[in-house]
Amino acid sequence: MSIPDDFEPKPTLPTGGLERMIQIWEASRDANSGGYGSGVLQHISNWGAPSPQRKTSCSPFTATCIGMMFDPSGATDDATTYAPMINNGTSTLALPPDYYILHNGFYFQVDPDVATSAATVAARKQMFDNHSWPRCDDSALSTVFFNLGYAIDTRDVRRGDLIGIDWANGHGHAAFVWDVHTDEDNAVDCLQFLSANGYRGNDGVYHGPGVSVSAPNNAAAFIDQADSQFTKKFQLFADNDLYLTDAYWYCLPGVARNDVKLETFRSPNPPANLIVDKANNGAYSMAKLRAVRFWGFAPPEAPHGDALTDEAREQASQLCQWQMTPPYSIAS
Repeated sequence: MSIPDDFEPKPTLPTGGLERMIQIWEASRDANSGGYGSGVLQHISNWGAPSPQRKTSCSPFTATCIGMMFDPSGATDDATTYAPMINNGTSTLALPPDYYILHNGFYFQVDPDVATSAATVAARKQMFDNHSWPRCDDSALSTVFFNLGYAIDTRDVRRGDLIGIDWANGHGHAAFVWDVHTDEDNAVDCLQFLSANGYRGNDGVYHGPGVSVSAPNNAAAFIDQADSQFTKKFQLFADNDLYLTDAYWYCLPGVARNDVKLETFRSPNPPANLIVDKANNGAYSMAKLRAVRFWGFAPPEAPHGDALTDEAREQASQLCQWQMTPPYSIAS
């Protein structure tokens, strides 16, 4: 099915909050023995079958996790065929494959290898224009369009928020926030993200551990690699001092490494060379960032900027079921 003509989605809350999100991430890591590459790890109804090689990449991973989050069953295993549902006002609606395609950024892109692709893209553009819908061909923007969450300022992100990253080299990345560090104004200055991490070499071969918090050397402090198989060393998605010292911290756009006060981290402090900024890391620094918080999670108490509208903040407060996790990086 596609997006219906009467599409007017109301806020939909995921099932299970952050606890289930973490279970989904952990189950995805367990399923991701093949590491980074083309494919998905779980079966979302009408979205495509899991990869036989047990591989996945960034936006297929985040979209699949979201599909699982909005399946009301509460399951997290590999055997379930997930059926995410959203609130379309007077009825529930299956979250269509259009969400997955938009989230992955190719909804409006013509595929030269598919004879009917140009006609399909033209029809999609016409449908969106006829309804005055924004062309939200992006992980974060598509999530707001389907009203699964609401936009927030990137300086207010916390664990579990969805982010869309534009790198300085022109490429992009979809991820969930893992941990953050804040400055004296309680504004995030650098963060850690959780995604399917890796890259495709010039020879077309995929490299990287896949589902992980971004870290050096194929996340070697956290994941073992034997030939082309990846296995976690321990439960990954729990607070651990190794994330302070052995994973990357990415400066928000406009923030320099020297702006981040290492002494304000809990002990042990991260090494300065793991704090990624434009001056020191160039193409692999964040040039632009978009952030979404899922409905059901508390809005920022003192939001920065104007990304969070008054209407969304009021609605988020009314729908709040879960408080946000305080940064582990900062000692209480």
